[in-house]
Amino acid sequence: MSRTNGQPTALHYDLARRIVEHARLSDLAAGSHLREAELARRFRVSRSPVRAALRLLAGLHIVEHEPNQGVFLARDGRDLDPDLLDDPDVPDQELYRRIVHDRLSGTLPDTVSAAGMGERYDAGRSVLARLLNRMAVEGLIERLPGHRWRFSPALTSPEVYDASYRFRMIVEPAAFLEPSFLTDRAEFDELKAAHLRLVGGEVARVSYSYLYQLDAAFHEAVGRWSRNEFVLRAIQQHNRLRRLTEYEYYADRDRMLASCREHLAILEAVEAGQSVTAAELMRQHIDTSWRLMPRFPSGEGRG
Repeated sequence: MSRTNGQPTALHYDLARRIVEHARLSDLAAGSHLREAELARRFRVSRSPVRAALRLLAGLHIVEHEPNQGVFLARDGRDLDPDLLDDPDVPDQELYRRIVHDRLSGTLPDTVSAAGMGERYDAGRSVLARLLNRMAVEGLIERLPGHRWRFSPALTSPEVYDASYRFRMIVEPAAFLEPSFLTDRAEFDELKAAHLRLVGGEVARVSYSYLYQLDAAFHEAVGRWSRNEFVLRAIQQHNRLRRLTEYEYYADRDRMLASCREHLAILEAVEAGQSVTAAELMRQHIDTSWRLMPRFPSGEGRG
């Protein structure tokens, strides 16, 4: 499909898909106001691509534009199908995986040039540009001046990766035992409903990005509910660090289904006021995830 001025790009498709996933995760109702500025902040992009993504969604009757009022969700978030946003021009998934693999194995440096990447992977300029833009939207890389790109911080050695998981097993279970621990009821209900939808069959249909977002949202919510700023900051930092490292982990839908059930068991313990049980379930959940993670690209890793 050729691209001309005004036609949606891969970035627009990806943003549109993420807006849909946000509506699904948050269980937004039909009629919810989708504000450009809020979406731009959430996805760390300018308003222009958000505006283009909303136009794309309007063409699919997912949102409606009301003159002088703004853009509103046309259907309930839970009823939206992300498959409507499949784009035949999205860059080759295999190339995406090669770049992630090479970064984690230490083959790619922190900073790369677009020209160098194109030569290394024998990739066309437009394909590579769309792929890098997609990775930027997903938070894996950021654009620098002079056609250069910098990878986000990641857990790039087996030793650091294992240390991260050991740290998480100390900090995250302890969140439930904080004297100040208190859930936000609306956030709790949203998370529980999103997990129930996945367990009910949606886990096979949603994207890697959605699964990561929900997983990160769950763990960060636990940090917020602890009412301890240091716990929350630690969880947020490790969520950012593990995103690139665990990219392919989210392709294992059987593990994702099991992970959702583990999250639900933790939420049920919290709902029952069983803080010690919730803490132990969280420790087991993190330990299980650690043991089942794919071996590090360098060929090293746990066990």
